[in-house]
Amino acid sequence: MVLISFFKSLPKPVYISQLFVLIMLFHVNVSRAESPSFSLVDAYQLAQHNDSTASIFRSEVDAQQERSRQSLAGLLPNLSLRAYGDTRKQDVTQPGFLPYNSDFNSSDLSATVSQPLYRPVELANYRLSKVQSAIAKAQYELTEQDIMYRVAVAYFDVLIAQETLATIKSQSTVITQLYAQAESLYKNGQVWVTDVDEARASYDLAHIQTIRAKSDLEIKKQVLRKYTGRLPARLAVFLGEENLIPLVPEELSEWEKLALENSPHIILAKLELESADEIINVAHSGHYPTVDLIARYAQLTGDLDNETTDIAVGVLLEIPLYSGGVHSAGVREAKASRNKSRYSLHDITEQVLMNVRQSYLLVSNNRLLVQVTKQSFESSQAVLESSHLGVKNQIRNSLDVLNAQLAVFDSQREMVSAAYEFLKSMLGLKIAAGTLTLSDLRVMDRVLVANR
Repeated sequence: MVLISFFKSLPKPVYISQLFVLIMLFHVNVSRAESPSFSLVDAYQLAQHNDSTASIFRSEVDAQQERSRQSLAGLLPNLSLRAYGDTRKQDVTQPGFLPYNSDFNSSDLSATVSQPLYRPVELANYRLSKVQSAIAKAQYELTEQDIMYRVAVAYFDVLIAQETLATIKSQSTVITQLYAQAESLYKNGQVWVTDVDEARASYDLAHIQTIRAKSDLEIKKQVLRKYTGRLPARLAVFLGEENLIPLVPEELSEWEKLALENSPHIILAKLELESADEIINVAHSGHYPTVDLIARYAQLTGDLDNETTDIAVGVLLEIPLYSGGVHSAGVREAKASRNKSRYSLHDITEQVLMNVRQSYLLVSNNRLLVQVTKQSFESSQAVLESSHLGVKNQIRNSLDVLNAQLAVFDSQREMVSAAYEFLKSMLGLKIAAGTLTLSDLRVMDRVLVANR
């Protein structure tokens, strides 16, 4: 895009017309983005309804709660009612007696109550079901955070792609004007054909970059559409460095502590280890006896108004003696699984802490990058203003103005992109520590619309 020979050959009257074009471009508001059509929170709420993964785990939470209630039933009283009635007819024949017929009715009405007193298997299964319910809930919460993070990243990727396309379009506008002017001057014999070729090469390159930027933006929009179910319009406006979210807490050690307490991955690993302990208890319980309290009330009625009332209260003891070694094998299997869960917890904890450290470093670097790119943008603006003044005093030419203008566009894109990357890295740190919530998205929404 550097057209050195072309600009050096331009006569002074052309400087003035060219300078007018660049001044008009420069006075376009650098905040090119429109107000967002929907916010980060809107995008997340759409994704909640559109993402089947969250629905799957939400259903699993409900299903596991019902399994827990089923396990509890094994520890609660069992009441049954039995009613029976019949009519009997007998033909009786005895030697020395005349045959005779006998018809009679009978009925049996009974109620039985059984209350488990000592059932270690059912108790262990109930405790296991409570842990599994907690695992299902933790998986659902992990999925919610993951959706929140993926949607936010996709959202910011669209913003960055928008800013890149806007910058390239601004640069392309300048280069298109220069190319048209080069052709006009060539026809009048004021410049060489090489100057036109160089202008054309810059024009073609800008066209290629525009196509790529448009394609990249559409791809980023499709990613966001995958989560939200709709194609977004322009989402947000440029934000300044003064609007950046502060890092709280500031120390890495505090973030590591938060991760150990809040990371869904660590919580899940701990629950899996707890579940393995309960499975061992279930397996051990197969060796233990069971004790039930049983109460029965029965009323039997026959002919001749005969009635018999039977009331019984007792204790049933069952002792397993031998079951082919199935319980012992189950205990050994459960212990092996527990060892696996213990090693997994260690690995997951180390991975989470490493992710927190990397995310913290990225946030720190991006915050510094925002400050540096802002300074670079201000410096490039100062160079542009100096170039305008130099043209006026005839110590600079339009090439200097062009290069300064293109540098302003580039530095502006770098500044805005750095701000969005900083916000993305903040989300990455929060999800690594397990502290990402809907309120974090609301805070970022307020930052994104701060300059409306």
